[in-house]
Amino acid sequence: MKPAGWLALAVLAALVIAVASAVVRPLWLRARGLEGLDPVPYTPPPPTETPTPVPPSPTPATPWQEGMYQTTDPVTGKSYWMVPADVEETIKEHFQEAVNWLSPEEPIFDADLYASQAPTYDSGPMLEWNLARFEKWQQDQELYWCIVDPGEQILQVKNCTPDGTECLLGWVGRGIRLRAYNFVTQQEVEVADGGLAPDFLQIYRMRYDPADGRWKVYELVQEVILEEPTPTP
Repeated sequence: MKPAGWLALAVLAALVIAVASAVVRPLWLRARGLEGLDPVPYTPPPPTETPTPVPPSPTPATPWQEGMYQTTDPVTGKSYWMVPADVEETIKEHFQEAVNWLSPEEPIFDADLYASQAPTYDSGPMLEWNLARFEKWQQDQELYWCIVDPGEQILQVKNCTPDGTECLLGWVGRGIRLRAYNFVTQQEVEVADGGLAPDFLQIYRMRYDPADGRWKVYELVQEVILEEPTPTP
């Protein structure tokens, strides 16, 4: 399944590869330790000709529920719910914080610290996956990755629920360079292409946690490889 509604995001990132040739690459999921996290199909809300306001609620699910609105995807022509602009920026900030926490520039060889901090950034399937991942690190079953060069990145929020508690977030990455470590020996591991990741589009489901007042990564919905890195001679 090609996420047509996110094509404009890929264009903004100057990814000139034709989206018609983009395919899901499970090998990259395995390389990043995501092979156990199956993509979950997502069906956006059906289009409506006239935006419908959210009906008033005695106890809104979120403080911004009354500010929810519908907009139209310029690619698919379908309408979807969106959070107010300030909430959209908060979602992006919290996602970026989660990325920086999981793949810092400098390694943090403390699995217990990661496990204790995980509920701050993740929930649901993503939290379960990360906790299992930390165990694999300690058993030398999976590499530990750090982002040493963020390259070019663009985030886009869309397809929210009408009550504003859940949204999809698209993450386009181009020219991101990673460094791999053996978590047990704490030694750097040489990887192909000097750690240069392929250009990608990842779509995550974000959910708001009112107890913590944070947006958390709930699950990976889909990943599409947009362009493979140029092999190193």
